[in-house]
Order: sequence, then C-alpha cells, then structure tokens
Amino acid sequence: MADKKNNVISFKEISAKKLEKEKELDFYYKHLDMINQRMSFLEMDMRVTKDIIALLENETLVSVDDSLPLIEIDDDEDYPEK
Repeated sequence: MADKKNNVISFKEISAKKLEKEKELDFYYKHLDMINQRMSFLEMDMRVTKDIIALLENETLVSVDDSLPLIEIDDDEDYPEK
C-alpha cells in the first residue's frame, strides 16, 4: 500500500512539473514573439537606412546658373497684419 501512495505523490509531482514547464514555455514563447517583432522593426529600419545611404551616395550636384535673377517672395502679402 505504501508503494501506491508513493506513486500518487509522484504523479502529482510530475503533473505539477508539467504545468510548471508549460508556463515556462509560454513565457519564452511570448518573449520570442517580442524579440521577433523587434528584429522585424530593426530590419525595416536597416533597409530604410541603407536606402537613404544609397540615395545620398548617388546624389548629384545640381549647378545653379548665377546669371538668373533670384525671385524674392514677400510673405507679408500672404499674411496681412491684424
């Protein structure tokens, strides 16, 4: 009879350990999802940064003709005083 009692306790311990491991797995899956999301954002940020660098590297200098007169804009006409 003592053996059956030990088996019941062992089963309870195993069952408790199983639940504990399931909770631990759930914890790590949640963190894994969070890390994957952060990695996704970092990868997008990296692509945008690389695109910006490529645009800057391929940028050409535009020459401005100094012989043309500059057009001045008078902002006061657009916004009359109160």
